[in-house]
Parts: sequence; C-alpha cells; structure tokens
Amino acid sequence: MLHAITHNKSRLYRRYLGHREHNEKRVPEEDEITSLIIGPLAFLPASEIGAFWMALVRWGNPKITFPEGPLLTQK
Repeated sequence: MLHAITHNKSRLYRRYLGHREHNEKRVPEEDEITSLIIGPLAFLPASEIGAFWMALVRWGNPKITFPEGPLLTQK
C-alpha cells in the first residue's frame, strides 16, 4: 500500500484528508493504518517484534522498564 501511494498508483491517501466517494458509508481508516503497522510485523523474527513494541511503549512512557534478557516466545 505504501509503495502504491508513494508512486501515485493509489488515491487512498485522500481519505485521510477527508475525501469520501458518494457511495461510501464508512471508511475503515483505522483498519488501514493498523494493517500498515501490524501486517509487516508478521514477517519479522519474534525478537524484533518484541523490540518494536518495547520501543513504542518506551516512546509513549519513558519511565516504563522491562526485564533484561531475551524475549520469550509462545509456541
């Protein structure tokens, strides 16, 4: 999706600027944004996924601490 938008192959970005087609009742902007973040995480190793979430949480609240050591994954 990002590739299409940056290469002018999509007009979906206009939704975020308030543009709606006449027959659109609901535009799932949140779903699209979420898929841009969560989707690519599925292709990363578990340790990198954990590192992403830890960095995001720390960015939101730098006072939060996490245990040291590798992240454990569930099988």
